[in-house]
Amino acid sequence: MTETPEPSAPSLHDLLELVVKKAEGMRFSSQPAGLVAALKSPDLDVWFAASEAIGELSKGLAQAVVDDKRFLGDAVRQVKFGSGTMGFYPQFLGAHLVIKALTAGSADAAIAWLTKVLGTKEATAKTIQTLWGVPVADAFDLTPSVRIVPVSDLVDSEQRRYMMERNFRTNASPLMTMLEHLPLQSALVVNHTISPLLHDPSLGDYSAADFLATSDLLKEIALALTVVGPRMAITGFQWFEFDDPDFSLSRGYSTQILEVLPLRIDEYPVLDAHEAKEIVTAYLGLDRSTRQLVSVAMQRISQALRRHNAGDAAVELSTALEAMLGDNAKTEMTHKVKVRAVRLIGGSMEARVSNATIISKAYSIRSKLVHTGQVSEADTETVNGQRVPVRQIIDRALLLCVDIVKIIIRRGGIPDWTVFDITEHA
Repeated sequence: MTETPEPSAPSLHDLLELVVKKAEGMRFSSQPAGLVAALKSPDLDVWFAASEAIGELSKGLAQAVVDDKRFLGDAVRQVKFGSGTMGFYPQFLGAHLVIKALTAGSADAAIAWLTKVLGTKEATAKTIQTLWGVPVADAFDLTPSVRIVPVSDLVDSEQRRYMMERNFRTNASPLMTMLEHLPLQSALVVNHTISPLLHDPSLGDYSAADFLATSDLLKEIALALTVVGPRMAITGFQWFEFDDPDFSLSRGYSTQILEVLPLRIDEYPVLDAHEAKEIVTAYLGLDRSTRQLVSVAMQRISQALRRHNAGDAAVELSTALEAMLGDNAKTEMTHKVKVRAVRLIGGSMEARVSNATIISKAYSIRSKLVHTGQVSEADTETVNGQRVPVRQIIDRALLLCVDIVKIIIRRGGIPDWTVFDITEHA
């Protein structure tokens, strides 16, 4: 008897050609376009239906890749990205192969893409941190590794379009902030070389410490830009993006949760490139303890800029001043802060008297909030014989606080108050 040979399994190429044919007639609810376009729909129902269809079409593809002698069999590989690794070969390949085949309309194109990724040893990429409140005229280097660019200068990648077009109200959130009406104006950009591109998990966990350090660095730089203006420098979306889109497997991003949301939108001047580089470089060069105190002060200044009420802003500024000008002794804090601030800033006698008055009045506004629970924007305080709205006093106090931060950053540290307090200052 002659045995009948068992039919061979469909090849990877045949399966992908079948995928292309099956997807040709697919339509999704109100989305008239095809499957790939449906995956980009802002309608979550359309997106979910398209994702399910991709899952169905990808069945059997991972096994076909394993059986294909051109590839790595059942070895496991992950793709490195900004903050870790992403499952890739072979179990997570199916959906990517389907999308590549449908985008190109060709099984050969999808197979060529897989061959390229598996054969790539290293790839270049970027971490991008977008910013509100920091317009720049032209791109320039803030540090040797960090460049600030106008948002319009970012490469028009799919990830950038996804971030710029994203609208959180499609998630039916009942919350609304003024940031929804303020365009992202600039971005901090760090270049990376990912080598090797693929990670073998059998060799151990991949350490993302360098990328996490980069993320922290960008947030610190954004905070330092608060005093260059000053301005409400707020971090927006951050994402990791390969320069070659063939290596981009997701559109993931991160955002920073803001404790205090702004009520109004201010027009800030274009960032001064010279001062920005000077302040950022000097701030990053501070010793750890000084940098922590200055960071606290800048965080409070940032929150003061976002506070809706003058009394709340006064609390933030008082905390900022005490972080920089206070000491371990808790007595006579207001007096010490005022005297040290005035002596540190310097200037004419008239300027010193004015500065001392503003700081005293800012503390008075803080005390009123603490003791009465409210400060009205209609309230006034007497300054040099004139009644001045509390908001104007707080605005002037904020500028003094910013000046003190920049003086400390530029001098490279906080003075030794036991010496400073008994030394003459012209």
